[in-house]
Amino acid sequence: APRMSAVNHRMVAETSIAVLGSHTVIVESDPGSPSIRNPDNRKALAALDWAPRVELRAGLETLAEFLSATVDK
Repeated sequence: APRMSAVNHRMVAETSIAVLGSHTVIVESDPGSPSIRNPDNRKALAALDWAPRVELRAGLETLAEFLSATVDK
């Protein structure tokens, strides 16, 4: 399986905006403070032998296509 790069909340937000073609502006309430949510998959890998198999952008593109096909139907 290919090695997935580390992903943080800002990367998810920025990639989501790009994939969806949104004009959303990201505003951090306290940019100097560390994020409460900083996901780390090492625990899941150790306990469950789980690791992501899909890169962030590809997964968000698939999700956007699915939602486009199913929402408001």
